[in-house]
Amino acid sequence: MTLIIFIFHLFFWILAFRFGSEELANYINEFPNLTWRARSYNFPVRKEMPILLSDIHSSKQQMIPISKSLNKSSEYNFFIANSHCIQAIYNQKKCHKCYAFAAASVLSQRFCKVLHKNFHFDPYDLINNDYFSPGCSTGGHEHLMWKYIQYNGLTNKSCRNQTSKLIKCITSESKNDSTNNPLCNKDNSKNDMNKNENNKNENKNNKNENNKNVNHKNDNNKNENNGFQMKVLNANNNTLEEFDFEKCLKYYIKYRSAKTLIGEEAIQSEILENGPVTALFKMNDDFGNYESGIYKSIFDNDAPSQLHTVVIYGWGIENDVPFWLIQNSYGKDWGINGSFKMIRGINHLGIEEYATAALPLIEEKESKIS
Repeated sequence: MTLIIFIFHLFFWILAFRFGSEELANYINEFPNLTWRARSYNFPVRKEMPILLSDIHSSKQQMIPISKSLNKSSEYNFFIANSHCIQAIYNQKKCHKCYAFAAASVLSQRFCKVLHKNFHFDPYDLINNDYFSPGCSTGGHEHLMWKYIQYNGLTNKSCRNQTSKLIKCITSESKNDSTNNPLCNKDNSKNDMNKNENNKNENKNNKNENNKNVNHKNDNNKNENNGFQMKVLNANNNTLEEFDFEKCLKYYIKYRSAKTLIGEEAIQSEILENGPVTALFKMNDDFGNYESGIYKSIFDNDAPSQLHTVVIYGWGIENDVPFWLIQNSYGKDWGINGSFKMIRGINHLGIEEYATAALPLIEEKESKIS
């Protein structure tokens, strides 16, 4: 039996000369009783696929399993129930760390649900600060992502866009003016940077352990720091604009609020109560070709696979087949505008045995970069 499975996968690999090739899509679509449709995509599979598959080191013992039940309807879509929240589809491209994109998406929607304000958190806060393997070249330790966010927070993507063009203009006379950017000496900003002196307050949040909150020291909210003023190059790179500290606020999760969710009902209840969750499943070779319908792999649960982390944000029933609504991280051109449906209630490919989530920390306005 093992030999048969190996030969079947070898055939699949040979057929998949290109990821989502027309031949491969046609092969999948010929399977009987298929509840989904495959299509071709325009990037090579075996050059890109190992990168899109994350070699995640998960640990189900790191967080307390939660199993609870709420009154649930037969269908639910977080973005319909919370129409003020905009679904932000990420594209991990050649980055291994799919879990970082999933976590950033989950927290973006959970903060939006509570604060009625749209967020687009930056997964590279996690990717570049992975405890064991920073960067995109390798996978990571998924269970540590919530710990990192608890203590270090996440910023919006607009912060990275801004800091990539950051200029520190010298203000102290003790500094060597010859090192100053020539643009700093031009009077090309309509807004006086000194008006932000009000932002010099040191906001130290001293929460005690009884409140189960981490103390986040907000002492970097200064427009002038160590003899420098923070400015940003404009789109044309020829003038300076005021640095917007609001774009670089950090947002945290509540102390020890991270949890694992085991089973269909626990996942549904958590989504209803608090918002989307991350979910880990074993990704088979046919997954990348998904176009529409309810995905159920043509391989069985024991087929060779790698782990992939996605975001579950709802569920429903179609032609008497229950399904999950899931957001992927391959961009909007993949699947159904970046999302897909997967069969629900049978723990297909392990999708219902390891979901995770955490609660937004709302009370504390988080530190800004210095």
